[in-house]
Amino acid sequence: MSRFLKDIDGEWVVRSDWHVDDVIGCGIDNGVALSDDEAMEVMQMIARGFDATLGINWEVIEAYIDTFDGIRQAHKE
Repeated sequence: MSRFLKDIDGEWVVRSDWHVDDVIGCGIDNGVALSDDEAMEVMQMIARGFDATLGINWEVIEAYIDTFDGIRQAHKE
């Protein structure tokens, strides 16, 4: 999933991309159905809360899905 490539400035970087389908699949694996728009909301939460020490991994994505689902359920009540 990680790639070694040149960025737009011509500098070498290591990059790991996460896609909406990754978030949706992680949700399914954990019993949480997400639409594309909801998965993008989760991704925005991840980006806003990014911690370089932890990075982005499946456990981080799961945690944000759980947080998102908790907020979503609270708004339904």
